[in-house]
Parts: sequence; structure tokens; C-alpha cells
Amino acid sequence: MNYLVDIATLKHYSYIDADVNDETLNVTLKRVQDIYLEPTLGTPLYKRMLQGVEDDDFTALEEKLMTYILDFVYVGCELKASNHNNWKIRNKSVGSASDEHVRANDISQYNNYVDELRKDLSVYKNRLIGYLIDNKEDYPLYKCTNLKENVNPDNQGSNYKNKISFL
Repeated sequence: MNYLVDIATLKHYSYIDADVNDETLNVTLKRVQDIYLEPTLGTPLYKRMLQGVEDDDFTALEEKLMTYILDFVYVGCELKASNHNNWKIRNKSVGSASDEHVRANDISQYNNYVDELRKDLSVYKNRLIGYLIDNKEDYPLYKCTNLKENVNPDNQGSNYKNKISFL
């Protein structure tokens, strides 16, 4: 699996603590890329960015785009990890995990924290989409496709913005 960022960099530029399990964060990063990022970029541009990391052959414009993408990914991973790292799936049950050095937040504190992360994620997502829309001539892969396997970018394709619907 290709990742847009390595785990050490993710930990450095996010609120995720250094002692968080790397294998768990790999799953978190994959899900954030698949669930949050691919629908934001659309499959063609998303695959190009993954390939650019793999081949280390970004253009100057793609390097600039990566700054927007990584800000979005860091917060997405914080949001995803804040929930998934509190739970353990065991052989016969699912339960909450605890750390002897941390006092867990109560539910209202947790909800406030998650709400803040969602707001941050929304800001970075809107900034990323706005940048792509403002510079779409520089990113020809930021487009809709007719392939059923592809995800079209948010704010494009099969949404109902600026359309009339009678239901």
C-alpha cells in the first residue's frame, strides 16, 4: 500500500503522540486516504499523488498541492485515531483501552475534542478543494471520470449542487 506520508512525519506534524503504535497508525492513514482524501481529490489525481510519492517525481505544482493535502491528512488521522485508538478488538469482546499514564476524557470532553477536529478537517478540506478549483488548469487530473471504479472529486460529478430536484 502506498502512503502519502510516513508515520514519523505524521506524528511530528500532528497531535498524535510518539508512543502511538505504528501498525495502528498505518491502518488509520490508509483509511483516511481512502475514505477522506480520495473523494476529495478524485481517483485520477489521488492515484497520481500516490505514484508521485512512490517514484519521488513530483512537479513543482504537485509539491505545492502536497502541502494542502498533508494538512488535511494530518487532521484526518488525528480524528480517526482519536476514536480507534481508544478501543481494542479482542478475541471475545470489544472494549476500551487505557494507559496508566493518561486519564481518559469523559464523554462530553471527548465530544468537544472530536468536534474541534471535525471543524479543523472541514477547514483544511475546503482550503484544499478551493485551491484545486482556483488552479484547475494546473491539475488536469482533478476531473470527473466515467469509470465506475473511480471516485469523482467532491464538489464535482454526481452531487445536486446547483441542480433542481423534485422529490
